[in-house]
Amino acid sequence: MKSPEVLPDAFIRAPELYPSQIIESEVFRLDLRKYSQQLQSVLLARTNDEKKKSFEGLAKLLFDGISFLSCKYTDLRTASGEIDIVVQYHGWKKLTVFDEFGRYFLVECKNWKSSVGAKQVRDFIGKLQKAKLRLGVLFARNGISGAHGGADALREIHAAFDAHRLYILVISEEDLKAIEHGTNFYLILDRKIDNLRFDL
Repeated sequence: MKSPEVLPDAFIRAPELYPSQIIESEVFRLDLRKYSQQLQSVLLARTNDEKKKSFEGLAKLLFDGISFLSCKYTDLRTASGEIDIVVQYHGWKKLTVFDEFGRYFLVECKNWKSSVGAKQVRDFIGKLQKAKLRLGVLFARNGISGAHGGADALREIHAAFDAHRLYILVISEEDLKAIEHGTNFYLILDRKIDNLRFDL
């Protein structure tokens, strides 16, 4: 089944009443019932442990849906800290948005009530630099500071791109809900890369 433009609101509220709905393209496949249930776990999580595990599970579900990616490590403890998810790119028969970034990229998950600030973005940049990687995806449920005016975290992301060619893509609750309504996650990543590269 091809990706629906918009799913009925009743599906969002009670996915168990509907047969499986699939987003499917050449490079991305996602069972929307499973995704909707995982997103609800994220939104309803109360303890820090629930918030962490549910958000990481959601991110893993999305990246595993991209044909040529796999989540190689989760909760990887290193000498300099912890990395939530390490995603591995396996290459593909056609050019993809990941070809310029090498074998790995990092994912950080912040299921916070507030936006993610400049310090957390700098910490994530530090993890990328330590691992000699150029791509990081930050799942920030309530976005980042500076996204709606001002500076802070958004300024850090642009500074890292300008100075070091580092790409940090922010996935917010708005993006997650768009996926629930049928938007292709791979295309979201592609658009965010272009937005940063061309300052759109």
